[in-house]
Amino acid sequence: MTATSFCRSNLFVKVLFVSMLISSCREKEGPDRLVVQQQADAKMDELLRELTKNWQFPNIQEARSSGSTQQPWPAWQNFLRELSQAPALRIDNFREKAILLTRLSYEAEFQLPYSYQKPAMKARMSALRTRVTMLNQYLRLNPLPIKEIKETIQEINAEIGSIVSEANEWEVKQRIPVEEGESDMRQMKDTTRAIPSISKPLR
Repeated sequence: MTATSFCRSNLFVKVLFVSMLISSCREKEGPDRLVVQQQADAKMDELLRELTKNWQFPNIQEARSSGSTQQPWPAWQNFLRELSQAPALRIDNFREKAILLTRLSYEAEFQLPYSYQKPAMKARMSALRTRVTMLNQYLRLNPLPIKEIKETIQEINAEIGSIVSEANEWEVKQRIPVEEGESDMRQMKDTTRAIPSISKPLR
């Protein structure tokens, strides 16, 4: 055997040995990776079940029977409807739901009925939008910060309650009858309706 043939044969043996070693490592890693993936999937399923269990917004029912739904405010009604429907048990469904809720919260805030365009109501709508945006951001993290998500869900429910209270308060004020003479006083305060004074001509 020539030196060249010997080198080629030796190189072939080395390549074959390395290939067998790599193949053996991959076969060994295969089951390990599968176990790790199964554990990760089981953990995600557990988190999603916990999230579904806590996807509760009891103030939605009160909102549907309050003054906030008596006004022509379709964006608010759409937001409540989507929020009341828990996503199916997949992380992608929760993330898609959060994106939709974020958009609807923006629409509800910026399509506020004229009668509700008061500083207090605007502040509450802004706070709600902020909470929904936070929920959207938390659902994009891996692993899911379930504690923070549960707290944010509770805060969203609380913000809905405050919006309902504000709307109901406004509706109550609208139903209070105007006292006798109060309407005339309001008109007198309005300079555009006040009776003009007539100066007497100089003699």
